[in-house]
Amino acid sequence: MKKFKLKPVLLALGLSVFSQMATAVLTSDRAVVKNDGSERVIAKVSFPTPVTGDLYVATQVGGQFLFLTNGGNEFTTDVVPLVSNSEYVGEHVLFDFSGAGIAPGRYPLYQVVTQPGTDPLDFTKECA
Repeated sequence: MKKFKLKPVLLALGLSVFSQMATAVLTSDRAVVKNDGSERVIAKVSFPTPVTGDLYVATQVGGQFLFLTNGGNEFTTDVVPLVSNSEYVGEHVLFDFSGAGIAPGRYPLYQVVTQPGTDPLDFTKECA
């Protein structure tokens, strides 16, 4: 007979319920992009149910977060939302730019919608 510890089970159930409340899928059409300008880097996010708040998109380079800003055309080290206080439903293009000159490497993408005006790096507050 297996014995389950109550805390991990409750945590798993809590995360499951939380993730069903506001889900989004971040995608890109390719994992490898040539940096000679012949291909584009495109990322999209899809919200199957409406979510309202501030939309943040970031990547990590050399251990530092870079946040997407200016309509998806620039990255900054400042913690700023890509879009503030909006409702998101369906598919949205986050960015679409040429791969020309991008240094070879791995660039993970992170996307989160927070309550308007909250810091996405402050994990003591609720995120949507």
